[in-house]
Amino acid sequence: MKTIFIFFFLLFIGLQYEVRAQKSLQIIRSALGNVKKYEIYVDDELEYKLKGHLFYHSNKIANLQDSVIVFENDSVIRLNQIKAIRIHTGGHLGKTFQELFFIAGIGFIALNTTNNAINDSSPLIDDRAVYISGALVGTSILMRVLLTRHIRINKTVTLRVNAIDYSKLNEK
Repeated sequence: MKTIFIFFFLLFIGLQYEVRAQKSLQIIRSALGNVKKYEIYVDDELEYKLKGHLFYHSNKIANLQDSVIVFENDSVIRLNQIKAIRIHTGGHLGKTFQELFFIAGIGFIALNTTNNAINDSSPLIDDRAVYISGALVGTSILMRVLLTRHIRINKTVTLRVNAIDYSKLNEK
């Protein structure tokens, strides 16, 4: 037991020099005494709306600097140009169920219509199948709306780039 402990201790000591801090974009939202903090890291997808623009843009973050975000397509935006940010909070399970309900809704109406065409039953498109399919697609859309946070940048929201460099910690 002691040898395993010593082995892992030495392994972690040896690997500590390869550990680097990751830069992140912190979104701090404070309202009515509640503080919410969201972090978006390098290589994450950022959905943002710029001031004066109507639609959201989506790009993958390549680098974060003082007050600048650099994307993989070599476009650069400053933090003060951002009007709103969209964050998906559902995680993998929420996104999976959202896609599953959408595919089930489209597939159900297609399967029912194909079955009615093969069996020569009328009407070709059944009302009940349309209601069920609409309910499944509506559930998918509702999940997308509920699992997405729209954060407007105003006086209660702070954006900052958190770039910790531990290698220069002891320098004077």
